[in-house]
Amino acid sequence: MLKKRLVKYNSIIAVLIALLIIVVSIGSTFAWFAGKDEADKQLVMGDAVILNMVDGDGEKIPDGAPLPIEIPSEYLLPGMSVLTQARVKFTNSNTPALLRASLTLQVGGEGITQEDLAYLQEQININLQSIIATTGNNKWALYNGWWYYLGSNNNVETSGGNIENSICESINCENGATIDFINNYFQIPKSLDNRFANASIKFTVEFQGIQAIFFDEDPTNPDQLPNTIKLAEEKLNEAFPIN
Repeated sequence: MLKKRLVKYNSIIAVLIALLIIVVSIGSTFAWFAGKDEADKQLVMGDAVILNMVDGDGEKIPDGAPLPIEIPSEYLLPGMSVLTQARVKFTNSNTPALLRASLTLQVGGEGITQEDLAYLQEQININLQSIIATTGNNKWALYNGWWYYLGSNNNVETSGGNIENSICESINCENGATIDFINNYFQIPKSLDNRFANASIKFTVEFQGIQAIFFDEDPTNPDQLPNTIKLAEEKLNEAFPIN
C-alpha cells in the first residue's frame, strides 16, 4: 500500500515539475513590442507693454508733470497760437502693441455762464481735434470717445458707420517706437470777448497700450484675430476697466 502511495505522489510531483518547466519556459520567451522617445521645448513669454509720455525731444515726462504746452505769454488771449505736444514712447519690447488715446477738456471760470463755458469748450475742442495727427503714416480715428492709432492703415471704414472695422496699426516696439498724437499749434478762438476773461482751460491726455496679438476663444482655431478698432476697444476696456 505504501509503495502505491509513493508512486502516486511521485507521479503528481513529476506533473507539477513538468508544468513549472513549461511556465518558466513561456516566461523566459515572453516580450512586448515597445519603444521610447522624448522631446521638449522651452517657451518664453513676451515682454510687457510699457509706454510713457514724452516731450518734443523724446524725453520722458516725469510722473505728475504737466502736459507740454507752450504759449507766448503768461496768459491765453484770443487768436493766440498754442503749441501742444502729446507724444508717447514705448519701452523696447518684443511684443507688438495697439494704442489709443483720449483728449478731454475742462473749462471753468468765476462769473462765466454755463452757456458761455459750453461754447468755449466746444470751440477749443474743434481747434484741438483739427491738429491731432490724422494724415500720412500717423493716422488716428475717433471711436466712442477714444482715438485709435491706425498708423499707415489709412483705410478707415467710414461708409455705413463701420469705423469700428478699421484696422489698428500693430506697433513694432523693438526699437522703442515714438508716436505723435498731438505735436502742433492750435489757435485760441478769435471770437472770444470780455465774457471769457479769467476762464481756465485744462487739457488731459491719456494713452493706453495693449498687446497686438489675439486669438479666438476656441483653442482649435489657430488664426490670429484682425486688430479692428472694435477688438482693440474690447481688449483695452478689459485691461483698463472704468471704476
